[in-house]
Amino acid sequence: MRAALALPSTHPAALGLLIAGFGIKAGLMPLHVWLPVAHPAAPVPASAVLSGAIVKAGIFGLVAFLPLGTPALGAGTVLMILAFTGLFLAALLALGQAGAKSVLAYSTVSQMGLVMGVLGYALAQGSAPATLLPALALFTLHHGLAKGALFLGVGLAPTCGRAWRWGLMAVLAVLGLSLAGGPLLAGALVKSALKDPAGALGATLIGLSALTTALAMARYLAVLPRSKPRRRPPVLMALAFLALAGAALWLPWLLYADLADKSPLATDLRAQITDAWPLGLAVLLIAGAAAVGLKPPALPEGDALGPVQRRAAALTVAARAAMRAGSRSLRRSRPKPQTVIAEDLDRVEDIFREGAAAAILLLAVTGAILASVLI
Repeated sequence: MRAALALPSTHPAALGLLIAGFGIKAGLMPLHVWLPVAHPAAPVPASAVLSGAIVKAGIFGLVAFLPLGTPALGAGTVLMILAFTGLFLAALLALGQAGAKSVLAYSTVSQMGLVMGVLGYALAQGSAPATLLPALALFTLHHGLAKGALFLGVGLAPTCGRAWRWGLMAVLAVLGLSLAGGPLLAGALVKSALKDPAGALGATLIGLSALTTALAMARYLAVLPRSKPRRRPPVLMALAFLALAGAALWLPWLLYADLADKSPLATDLRAQITDAWPLGLAVLLIAGAAAVGLKPPALPEGDALGPVQRRAAALTVAARAAMRAGSRSLRRSRPKPQTVIAEDLDRVEDIFREGAAAAILLLAVTGAILASVLI
């Protein structure tokens, strides 16, 4: 498949459709609209798996099928622009969310935008996979573990009394700082490994994203559910949380030498501290907003999905009204045959509204398409 996509004879739409399909799964803007809606609706453990592991299936699909090593300037540039736009825009949308899980959902869209932006640059430049995939794997591993722990933190927050809550908030703050790329933390390590294959522009954007990621993580801590006094967290969830948090902060250090062919201690600490100025700016912005009592605007979950749903609902109501008016007119003019036909059409419509009938129809259409292709 990868070799076929690299051939000049391949239809130009093939690569674009592949990117769109896996991009939906990975939360590529503007195809991300399902993700901020799915996270708040799912139970906390399901959200941890969804953001930590399942979203990475889209990244795995892109890595497995994109013809990396063969320049595809058009598709790679489009992917890079959309992904890096999502890197910053999704983190800013997270600031207007009222729920902690919604904040984390937009943060996932942002972080996956970083990964897909680097993939887009590599596709446009024809970079060899060997220079990209180890750093990409390390980054996605860290993100999956850290984000899983942050979601479990949402479930633990209401169950932690005062003393337990301080400990929980401290661990969550370190995880958030690591995601933002704080110096000496695993996040800074994995981001430094990803900057080389991202090019000069990509490396700059990755560095600047520490500002928006830190702001999103501060918003997450601010909207965590309140705890009830004199409560202790459930042991099993607390153990799972600590295991994920510890792995997120430790495993990248353990694996870095094997993947990057150099010791993690060889990274330039002075450069890490110097490059952390966006984090310092984030601290100043947070302190300033708190001092003046500035609150972010309230934004709905699903951002672009809301207007589309409202427009679709309005069109549906208008279409049904038109159908009722037409059906009444037909009954007055030709009562018997048209009434029977209208009732039959209503029955057919009701049948195909059912999930099983829709699935059968989908399978039938798919079979017809496959048959036409094979014939």
